[in-house]
Amino acid sequence: MAFPQTRLRRLRRTETLRRMVRQTRLSVDDLISPDELHRRQQSGAPPIVIDVRGPDDYAAGHVPGALLIPADELPS
Repeated sequence: MAFPQTRLRRLRRTETLRRMVRQTRLSVDDLISPDELHRRQQSGAPPIVIDVRGPDDYAAGHVPGALLIPADELPS
């Protein structure tokens, strides 16, 4: 069965997210929603957000204030 391109991209992002979560030893419970991130960014102590995608993806759009550190540059 063929998937539409948007569905394939979404599946890849989901699988990439799962892989990144496993690599960082986080659980899904450690993730927060976009609304929660926005709330925390408005607080007096905003979280540090690290964008682990590549520079092109980062340039195409990212969370305001996110630091770019591509996954392949993170220590293992």
